[in-house]
Amino acid sequence: NYQEMIEDWANDIILALEKEDKAIIAIDTLECDAVDDIPSRIKEVFATAVKKVLEKVNLEELLIEGGATAYSIIEHLEYKKFYPEQELAQGVIRMKIEQVKEMHLTLKPGSYQWTDSVWKF
Repeated sequence: NYQEMIEDWANDIILALEKEDKAIIAIDTLECDAVDDIPSRIKEVFATAVKKVLEKVNLEELLIEGGATAYSIIEHLEYKKFYPEQELAQGVIRMKIEQVKEMHLTLKPGSYQWTDSVWKF
């Protein structure tokens, strides 16, 4: 079941956060020839998983790569207002979130490389 798989993935992410205090979620390779509109499905899965994680875990930092992915996650989380605080690299912005004052959100365009400065928060 699709929803159970997302729930399991979210639980794995939560376990990683509890154990290591950080986690990176990504998709390596996909075998989904029978799935229509793969980019939309990927965004939906990421957004749903992140929302499920944040319902159970308080984060200080959330870094999202890719504008479309970020938009989908932000929409799912219903975040509306942001306050830029720091430009970690060109186009990589760290912000406070009006709705979640204890967490920072950093957005990085998907076409940009991660730089060492991104990890210094």
